[in-house]
Amino acid sequence: MWYLTAPIRSRLSEAPARGPGPATRGVAAVFGLAARLRARPALHPRGTVVRAVVRRDGLAEPIGVPWIDRPGHDDALVRLSRAAGLPRPFPDVLGLAVRVDPDGDAADLLLSTTGRAPVARHVLWPRYDPRAATYTSVLPYRAPAGLVLLAAFPAAARAARPAFHLAVAAPAGRWRRFARLELAGTGHGDADLGFDPVRRPLPGLRLPEPLASLRAASYRASREGRLRSSGRA
Repeated sequence: MWYLTAPIRSRLSEAPARGPGPATRGVAAVFGLAARLRARPALHPRGTVVRAVVRRDGLAEPIGVPWIDRPGHDDALVRLSRAAGLPRPFPDVLGLAVRVDPDGDAADLLLSTTGRAPVARHVLWPRYDPRAATYTSVLPYRAPAGLVLLAAFPAAARAARPAFHLAVAAPAGRWRRFARLELAGTGHGDADLGFDPVRRPLPGLRLPEPLASLRAASYRASREGRLRSSGRA
């Protein structure tokens, strides 16, 4: 079983948003209904949150995003999850969400299991082991230097505590490592901790339109569906 996203072009429309269209409203309605029925997020309904450390080496050729370009050290939270919520031992599209605090405000990065090659990095792929999987942002962000994808590759799959190399690339370019993500401590339930890369992107990164509007509407509908299911809306 595998899932294929729409082909990603190196240039995406930058036309201003004109309000949600029929497709956006339809996708949002599906997300809202799923969240309401589950009383959880529509996708990645449950996860395990662990504390982590990001050790940044920076880039020799900057992309205009300080958190990626410059060396540094960050405490972080990481959420490991399964997209459909399928029980083990079934494979599922796995999620790796990272929250850091680069400028005093929380910033979120969401990655899902894919391949590494130029086409495969846009293809969602079910995996078994979250420690040994390749994760990417699937869809590109716009940085000052152009469109980029972010990724996490396993650094030590058999270590007691998993670690990942964080990397950046143009949609069809080579991956360039800029940091090491080290998971530490014992995981715990995620309660109502919500990650949102649209409302809380890394400074200097943004989703191009119409992807930003579509994703924002989906997250908003999922949150509202959860609130309605709990009677808080």
